[in-house]
Amino acid sequence: MPQLADPRVLGSVERLTPGTLMLVHPGQLDAPAKDLNAPPSGRRKLVRVQRLALERIAERFRLETVERGPSGLALVRLRARQP
Repeated sequence: MPQLADPRVLGSVERLTPGTLMLVHPGQLDAPAKDLNAPPSGRRKLVRVQRLALERIAERFRLETVERGPSGLALVRLRARQP
């Protein structure tokens, strides 16, 4: 039952604050699939809890790129979305 982790994942995302740094790969920043139970495919090789977390982060924050490495990894800062 993968949904058992949902409350913990969502609780962790709720504790994130603006200004928090996050390391991401550009392919992870694509709009997460709305069907969280769909198997990962193509460039979207994230597991369910990753998609859930990224979807909620995208709802709460906009991501500001701080630095990008040659491999494509990016350091981003979470910025509050305006209501």
